[in-house]
Amino acid sequence: MVTRRNRPVGVMLSMENLPAIFELVDSMRETIKAGVKAGLADAKVGKTYELTDEFIEDLKSEAEQRILAKNKK
Repeated sequence: MVTRRNRPVGVMLSMENLPAIFELVDSMRETIKAGVKAGLADAKVGKTYELTDEFIEDLKSEAEQRILAKNKK
């Protein structure tokens, strides 16, 4: 496991352990499919946003605030 500031940020898998790699890929595939499905459902009901520089900066700011708040706990 790879850590940053004592928190897990990644996992290293040996190429000799192919079943573990395939399992990871399968789990990621399901996560991606679920995200796409949720996004399509949001779009269907009009919950969409224009991807502007301002929108991206707002997302970054919100994420930073959540991280700071979480670290204060």
